[in-house]
Amino acid sequence: MIRSLYRETEKILKSEEPSIVEGLQRQINYEKRMYKEYYRKYWDLLDEIREKYGTDWNR
Repeated sequence: MIRSLYRETEKILKSEEPSIVEGLQRQINYEKRMYKEYYRKYWDLLDEIREKYGTDWNR
């Protein structure tokens, strides 16, 4: 299934149809932003937990 999705993606990119390629690029950019945001939130939360309970809070 992954191979077939990859082949379909390759066809779309090679077709160079601007609306499809731009839509995919927007989705990629959105996912990257969300990754960075959740990554930052995770570490901020972990820092707050360490401040409140100390470094050995999970033992």
